[in-house]
Parts: sequence; structure tokens; C-alpha cells
Amino acid sequence: MHDYYRKLSTETAAPRDSEIRIRDSYGLLSKALLHESANVINRFHDSIECNKYDVVWLSRQLIIGYPSFEFLIRKPLVYDIDDAIFLTGELAHLQFRISIRRTTAVIAGNDFLAEEASKYCKNIFVIPTAVDTLRWKPLAMQKLDVPINSDEFIIGWSGTSSSFKYFLGLEQDIKRFLLQFPSAKLIFMSDKFPQELRVLSPYIRFVKWSMESEVKFVQSLDVGLMPIADDMWSKGKCAYKSLLYAACGIPVIMTPTGVNGKLLNQSDIGFGPKNSGEWYEFLRALFLDRSLGKRLGNNGVELVERDYSINVCAPKIIEIMKKIA
Repeated sequence: MHDYYRKLSTETAAPRDSEIRIRDSYGLLSKALLHESANVINRFHDSIECNKYDVVWLSRQLIIGYPSFEFLIRKPLVYDIDDAIFLTGELAHLQFRISIRRTTAVIAGNDFLAEEASKYCKNIFVIPTAVDTLRWKPLAMQKLDVPINSDEFIIGWSGTSSSFKYFLGLEQDIKRFLLQFPSAKLIFMSDKFPQELRVLSPYIRFVKWSMESEVKFVQSLDVGLMPIADDMWSKGKCAYKSLLYAACGIPVIMTPTGVNGKLLNQSDIGFGPKNSGEWYEFLRALFLDRSLGKRLGNNGVELVERDYSINVCAPKIIEIMKKIA
């Protein structure tokens, strides 16, 4: 078993108590209102103070969900967008339009976002979400030609609990795989245990997410999962989870929507199942042929270093900033 997995196995493997929803707690609701009030005050101050600088960088939204103090920004503005925030509601779309029309340049994480932004601004640059490859990198041992132990097969997923829903249609097929190959383990790293996955939950090892342990967690995997919905929101996603797996030399099984599909077309880094049954088939293929996983992982490292690393993307952003300052 992987050394890191031995540590993970001491974590809770059963559901923890659900977190209380804000709307169900007067105390939490009061704290949320105070937090939002402080956020509004801080953003008002920031909107004024930013005019002291040559260029202003706005990431996504000044205040999440509605227009606010965008009109106070007088200096050249670079608007950075890496999610389809304009789909979350009428006020969010209004905020998006106001911000884009105010910008000097837009940096979009993918072509779908760039197309929407181009309706309101002509100066659009597509630069993907970049990976810090000094931090997200393969374990040194993965580059060695070492024997592969068939008992070591760790399937992993890392993300927020809001994304558990993407596993609902896959539970039976992943369970089928785990029952057929009992030595395989499924680990989730997240903010809470996925109790809503009633079919899979008995088989899930849960690890609480932390910034300190997230890289080691991904490096410990034999395959990384990224299921998403095939919808407009997913087309706006920039496949960062898939890129982190790939950067660590981990083969990826991911819904081939949006940038995920683009990554699979760029390089042979994993699989893009088009139905639930294919998730089982691709897991089985990687379990039975470990050399396949190594080849796909090596391809992923090369792809990220070539097209998606900070070393590649940062100079492009610096040139944009210089031109508009």
C-alpha cells in the first residue's frame, strides 16, 4: 500500500455530522450578515485605493453576485474570468456586463468564456488557468522503472462538497468496480463526508481537505476522477482539477465537456467516458494495465509543463499588463 495511503487510512471512513446550514441557525446567519457588511465596506475602500496604481486586476467579481463599486475604478482594468459566473442569475449577469464594458482587457480561462466576454469587449485574451509545477509535480519515484504492485490502486477525487452531485449517476458503476477488485480503494478529500452518495459512501475513505496535504494526496493516487455535468456551466470551467492530476503524473478519468475534452484532444492523458458504464470500463483498464497509467501520467506532465504551467502563462499576462499600463 502507498505510504501516504497508510496515513490516510487512519482518517474517518464513516460519515461525520453534517454541517448546519446558515439559514437554519440565527447565530450563523448573523455572522454571515456581519461578514457580508464588512466585505462591502472593504470592497468600497479597495475600489478607491486601487486608483493609486497603474493597472487594476479584477478577478471574477468585485462583490459576488451583484454590481457594486465597479464605477469607482478609474485606472486601466484587466478583468480575469475563469468560471461562467454570468449564468448564476440576472444580477450576476448585469455585474458581468458592467465589469466587462469597463475593462481595458479581458483574460478568459477558455474559449467559451472568451466568446461571451467578446460581446462587450474587443480586447480578449485566452490564457488557461495555470498550474504551479514547482508544487504540483510527480513524486520522484514515479519516474523510476520500478515494479508495480497490483495491490496498490488508489482512486481519488478532491473538491468541494457542492460537487458530490456529479457522482450520483456513477455510483453503481464505481461500486461494481470496487466489488470486482477489492484491493482498489476510493478516497475523497473534501470539506465534509459525502453522505448523499448512499451507494458509494460505505466504500469511501474520507480525508479532510487542507492546503498542506492536498498535493501529497494527489501524488498518492493511481487515477484521479473528475465527473462534471454536460451543461453550460461546465463549459465555462477551466478543468483545473484535471490539470492538477495531470501535473502530478496521475492519469485522469473525466467527463469530456468543455476544457476537459480539449485536454483529451491535446494529449493522451486519460479517458473521457460518455456514459456511466464507461467509467467502470476505464477504471478496469487502468487497474489491469498499470503501465498504461504510467504512460498517460507522463503525457499529462508533459502537457501541463508545455501549455498550462505558470512558467508559460505568467509571461503572457505580464506582456498584457505592460501594454495597457
